[in-house]
Amino acid sequence: ACLADEGVQVTFNGNRIPFTSFRDYAALHGREPVSDSSLIFGSGGRRFQYGMRILREDERSPLVGVQQVSFVNSVATYRGGSHVQLVLERVLKAAGVATEDRVSNAIVRGNVLLFAKATLDKPSFESQSKELLTTKLDEARDNLKMAARFIPEVSKNSGIVELLAKAVESNSWKNLQATAKTNKKDKKHLLVPKLEDALKAGKNESDQCTLIVTEGDSAKALAMAGLAVIGRDVYGVYPLRGKMLNVRDQATKTVAKNEEL
Repeated sequence: ACLADEGVQVTFNGNRIPFTSFRDYAALHGREPVSDSSLIFGSGGRRFQYGMRILREDERSPLVGVQQVSFVNSVATYRGGSHVQLVLERVLKAAGVATEDRVSNAIVRGNVLLFAKATLDKPSFESQSKELLTTKLDEARDNLKMAARFIPEVSKNSGIVELLAKAVESNSWKNLQATAKTNKKDKKHLLVPKLEDALKAGKNESDQCTLIVTEGDSAKALAMAGLAVIGRDVYGVYPLRGKMLNVRDQATKTVAKNEEL
């Protein structure tokens, strides 16, 4: 019914199927009803209809490539292809705008479900089963137009923005942790040059510890002299070289390269 021309009614076993649009069909995909806020759709006229929605945590699968539901000339393309890639490009761009960061292909495809319904003249497929559209991306881009407002609609959607921002943050922390050096005997403690750690840091009483940050080695020496009197059980000292980097507007790569941070 979703593939029929507008105005065509489809019945099954005498019962009329109660939806006629590709958007209505897309809303059926999920274990629970899909809300309008999580389903975003666009149209490039009769030749191309497309959209996306957020995947819930129990729907995500790291073992699957880009999750998609797509058709070309009313044929189900179970493995996607260049028409789905067009939608993915726009979602990637919108996600980058929303999070003010470059969002990887893997993050997007792991968190969204893409929809595409295309009509193409002489489409190319990988095989006669027509599961994968192999029409060149540039050719598909010329024939399948996308509305300019699709990117702003995706980037301004609060649910999508929040989900992708969390995914980007999680991925960023993994990258930062990968750059950190740890003690081979004690994986909980980082090897930080010039750090004089509190003796109880990283242990059950670590919530009572304080790190004294000084400007340079001379100030560190003064702090250490004071700790010689009161003890180092809950006090640590770390000297900075110059002014601390303000990470608020910095890229993850910049933060990871900063030795002090």
